[in-house]
Amino acid sequence: MERIKKVIKAIIVLLFIPAVIQAQATLKIGISKDAATSEFEILAQEIKSEIKALTQARGGVEFKELNAGWNPEKVNTNLQTFLNDPDVDMVVALGFLS
Repeated sequence: MERIKKVIKAIIVLLFIPAVIQAQATLKIGISKDAATSEFEILAQEIKSEIKALTQARGGVEFKELNAGWNPEKVNTNLQTFLNDPDVDMVVALGFLS
């Protein structure tokens, strides 16, 4: 009976370990901007500060930024780059073209 309790406790611990490890992983966010104008830079900084505040207990956040320079084809390329990157967890698109 004591052995069964130990096995059950071990199983429960092993079930929760992946969730705890994943909760501490750094969140990686890609930011795709139409251009590098001051308006987009201000908006990107505001979004980054909000995301940092929301994720500080999770293990942190890293940002990757790409700029399209008002080129619609480059917007699509940037978005596809983020979507194909296995390290990027989320994509934020800023602008009319994005």
